[in-house]
Amino acid sequence: MKKLVTVASAAVVLLLVNLWPTQPRFWKPGPLVELKRFGDYEVRIYQRHDENLLEEICDKLPAFLSDFGHRIPGLTEWAGVEILRDHRRVYCAYGSNPMIAEFGSNSVAGLDITGDGIPKIALTDENTRSGGSLVVFECGASFRKIAEINSSGTYPELRDLDGDDVPELIVSDDAFYHWPVCRDGEPMPEVILRWRNGKYVAAKDLMYKPTPATEELEATAAVIRSSPAWNTEYAKVPSELWTNAIALMYSGHERLGWEFVDKAWPPGFAGKGELSSKKELIDYYLWSRLEESVYAPDIMTTAHSPKNPP
Repeated sequence: MKKLVTVASAAVVLLLVNLWPTQPRFWKPGPLVELKRFGDYEVRIYQRHDENLLEEICDKLPAFLSDFGHRIPGLTEWAGVEILRDHRRVYCAYGSNPMIAEFGSNSVAGLDITGDGIPKIALTDENTRSGGSLVVFECGASFRKIAEINSSGTYPELRDLDGDDVPELIVSDDAFYHWPVCRDGEPMPEVILRWRNGKYVAAKDLMYKPTPATEELEATAAVIRSSPAWNTEYAKVPSELWTNAIALMYSGHERLGWEFVDKAWPPGFAGKGELSSKKELIDYYLWSRLEESVYAPDIMTTAHSPKNPP
C-alpha cells in the first residue's frame, strides 16, 4: 500500500509538470533569498540547502522510477534565478550560487553599467573554485541579453578603473584554462574589459604595466634556462617560460614577451615526435592558446599577433 501511494504521488507530480504554464518553465529550487525591484522588473533568487519534498518522494520510488526526479527540469537544482517584467517571467536559469552583480556598494538591478543611459540587470554565478560568469541584460524598450562572459580563473568584478563612472570588467582569459599544466589551480592571465560598440573588448591602456628592468628579465630567463624541467624525452618545457611570456604580452610588451622566450630557451633544445623543434613546441604550448583567445587579437597588435600570424 505504501509503495502504491508513493507511485501515485509521482504520477501526480508528472501530471503537474505536463500542465505547467507555457515557456519559460522554471521550478523554484528553494526559498526566496533575494528580491530586487525597479520599474516593471523584479529579480528573484532562490536557494536551498536540504532535499525538497519531491526529492524525498523520488528517493522512495521503485528502481525503475529511481531517476524520476531528474526528468523534471529544475527539481534537483539547488539554486536559481528568474527575472519578471510586468509579473511575467522573461528569463530564468539554474546555477551554483547565482547573485545580482555588484558595482561598488550597489546591486546591478536598474543601473546603467555600459554608459548608454539604459538600465541593466547583471547576474553572476560561480563555475569553479575561484571563477564565475557574468550575464548582462538590457532593460529598455525591449528586454534582451547583451553580454555573457565566462571567467574560470577570476570571479567577474565590475570596477571603475578610469574614473568615468562606467565600470570596467575584470575577468580571466579562459583560453588558458588548465595551462600550461593540465590541472586546476593553474594561473590564467587577467583581462580588463570595457564596453565599446555593443560588446566588451579588451582595454589595453588599462592593462598596461611599466616595462620590467632588463636585469630582472635577464635573471628570470637565466633561472628558467637552467631549470631541470626541460625534458627532451617528453617534450616538456618549464611552465614559468610561458607564464612570464604571457605576463609581458598581456601588459603591453608583446615583442618583449617573444624576446623573453628566445632568451630563456636553452641552445639546441628540442623535443621528440610531433614536438621535435622549438617552433613546434612554441606553437603547441603558446601559440595555440593565443589563437583560441577571444581577447588576444585586441591585446596584441604588433607583427606577431593572432591577427598577423608568423
